[in-house]
Amino acid sequence: RIRETVGGLAEKFPTEGETYHELRSAFSSLMMGYGRNIQTLTRHIGGVQIDRSMHGQAGAAQAPLIPVDALDQRRAANALKQFAFSPDAFEFVTADLISRLQLQRRGFEFFELEANEDPKIHSIAASIQSSALDQLLHRNTLQRLVDSELYGNEYSITEAMNALDGAVMGGEPNTFQEGLQLEYIRRLIKISGLKSESSYGPQAQSQAVFLLEKHLPENAATPHQAHLRRLISNALEGR
Repeated sequence: RIRETVGGLAEKFPTEGETYHELRSAFSSLMMGYGRNIQTLTRHIGGVQIDRSMHGQAGAAQAPLIPVDALDQRRAANALKQFAFSPDAFEFVTADLISRLQLQRRGFEFFELEANEDPKIHSIAASIQSSALDQLLHRNTLQRLVDSELYGNEYSITEAMNALDGAVMGGEPNTFQEGLQLEYIRRLIKISGLKSESSYGPQAQSQAVFLLEKHLPENAATPHQAHLRRLISNALEGR
């Protein structure tokens, strides 16, 4: 619904005789909501449902700790791929809308902005994607995927990281996904422990090394691929 609402903003705002600031404010509010929805999805991956009922209490769960169903985790992973990580995840923010996201000038502080006044759509998308990666690649999340297999979790760390990897690195990247891929590779390097000591468990480190080697291109056909190659090769060679 948020994507549909954002797509129709340019038809509803601004009010006749008013500035475009109300359009920009509405857009900002909706994108904040969009980011919160993405965050909610990430909580399913490696999630554990907690029931604090007393033993024998009516309506209590079979056990106080129950991993999120594997089907629900896979659904969340697919939704994250579609709405956060795919090349067309932010195509609902149209060119017509972007060209109308003008700030209202209010006094001389307008000129004290740290950057020029054009809308930073790439930064907005990157913030949403980065927050999702914060949760999905947090050491607690990845370790919980490993630990919870011992009490019923059927969505392994291997499946989870492969799903994320496919979502981020699959397809032909556009400018949104280029930035995302660089951020993702830097995080894999940190997890791997190849360049500095890692606080992650052995399974997460091994997964990170495997994925880094998988994405080391033999030949770089674009500047973006050359950038990825340099980051990965430096890490694998300990430089």
